[in-house]
Amino acid sequence: MLDVMIEALDKVARYTGDVSREEFLDSTLVQDAVALNFLVVGECANTLSEATKAKGRTAPWPQIISLRHRIAHRYQSVDRLTIFGLAIDDAADLRAALAELRTVIGTED
Repeated sequence: MLDVMIEALDKVARYTGDVSREEFLDSTLVQDAVALNFLVVGECANTLSEATKAKGRTAPWPQIISLRHRIAHRYQSVDRLTIFGLAIDDAADLRAALAELRTVIGTED
């Protein structure tokens, strides 16, 4: 699941890497792609065991899962600027935390 989450966050970075705020707001295609990948991250986070989540203490698990629920069940009310802000300001840090968690779990096998 961590690999799927990391891949989704890599897609978010690719889709928003050279996109301005205005370009993001003008492109429903990019908005939908980014939101879908955040949904994937949240869905995967929701399936991780509590033991795994405990090893990844820097990841904001409740917020990740909450975002997934908002995207899945109230998509039209999700603020597009919030999604853009998460993509620009938070996705890279989350990706780093997940990569670190994957390394920790990998060394325990």
